[in-house]
Amino acid sequence: MVDMIRKKLKDWNGRYLSTAGKMVLIQSAAQAIPSYLMSCFSFPANTCNQINSLIRNFWWGQRKEERRIHWKAWSFMCKSKKEGCLGFRDLQCFNEAMLAKQCWRLLTNESSLLSKVLKQRTENIRALKDNNLNSPSSSGNEAGLWKWLWYLKIPNKVKVFLWKCVICILPTKGALRRRGVGTNAICARCGLAEETNEHAVRDCGWMEFMWAMSPLHIYLPPLQHRGTLGDWVAQFMKQGDSDGHDLFAMILWSAWAAINKLIFEKQSITHQQCIKLATARLHEHAQVGVMGRTPSTTRIYPQKWIPPEESTVKINSDASIRDGEGTGIGIAIRDHRGQIISTLSKMIPIEYDIAVAEAIACREGLVLAKDWGLRNVIIESDNINLVNRLQKRTEDLTYLGNIIADVIHIFPYFDMVNSSFVKRSGNILAHHLASFSFFFSWFRTKDRGYSGSLG
Repeated sequence: MVDMIRKKLKDWNGRYLSTAGKMVLIQSAAQAIPSYLMSCFSFPANTCNQINSLIRNFWWGQRKEERRIHWKAWSFMCKSKKEGCLGFRDLQCFNEAMLAKQCWRLLTNESSLLSKVLKQRTENIRALKDNNLNSPSSSGNEAGLWKWLWYLKIPNKVKVFLWKCVICILPTKGALRRRGVGTNAICARCGLAEETNEHAVRDCGWMEFMWAMSPLHIYLPPLQHRGTLGDWVAQFMKQGDSDGHDLFAMILWSAWAAINKLIFEKQSITHQQCIKLATARLHEHAQVGVMGRTPSTTRIYPQKWIPPEESTVKINSDASIRDGEGTGIGIAIRDHRGQIISTLSKMIPIEYDIAVAEAIACREGLVLAKDWGLRNVIIESDNINLVNRLQKRTEDLTYLGNIIADVIHIFPYFDMVNSSFVKRSGNILAHHLASFSFFFSWFRTKDRGYSGSLG
């Protein structure tokens, strides 16, 4: 179990995830993996501690042997969001709760077979009743500040940032110096005071001017009357409307991004640029939210091959992997009448990952179409991730990203290039050509016949 979670966390490569993304993965995947076993068995405390350690290191960004600062105790992080924490699971308590649920079933369903068997063998059922398991635990009143924070209509990563502001765990220069990281704690913007959580986003002269000129027109009282950052945020929460609250959080986030850009990239951002960034990101998030709330139906993808428009050809590509043999590539190019222009069945004596193989097949299809002098093409695949990356022109530094970059760099040779997804049943010709490549290498055109060789 521990090795499974370790591998899962390693594969995620948390360096490229926002804190909100990490929180979702931890709660929905990493801490969900042992749920079933924890409902059946009592885990040793050492095992729970090992899993907690892996998840804790992932959250704070620790990789391999490098050390990262853990700004809050994990016991604090595992408390409810209503208490100002993130609601992660304390796995040992969760294990006990899941086992207690089984006991609850024995108490409330005495006619079950298991309950009858246990009654005949032991008197522990009576002891369970005496333990008052049916007494609900009180969670206390909801804290208005935290309820307000988590229900803001802003990106989740900004909510997590605002949470860090309120509980004062921003990695400011002052906080880093107190933990032995760096020696200079002076604010990089004003150069007059130590950079604390309050100074970084509120008390700095640069920030005071920005709050005053922002659409919220926040004029700060004298320094000695401002209180902590949490008190200030809670006070603002009681004023204004929800739109103002959203903009307030976004300005805080953009101000923090501005000071980081100044420190790490030596780029100075003006007050107007900072406010513009906050309003633009808020508007962008609102637009995404509107689209997400519109009624939608499940998208229906074609299940059979559909001819392209006249003067356009369609390139269907597919790949097949065989252990110990290699990778098979299948290409079929057809016109608007469904007539075959060219086909290709090719075996590569290397076992690629299926995603890489599909991208290579796509590249081979475009190269074949380019060699034929075709101008308007549609590249069609039954790999929806590949199609999405081609449509978004997504490149990265992975091997798959390099292949996709090759594909994208071929696009300018054509007058028009589109990509589309089709289910396997509509890509059957390319699929068969990829499978046949392990027995017979095949190249055929409507004008030139074919040439082939036994594999």
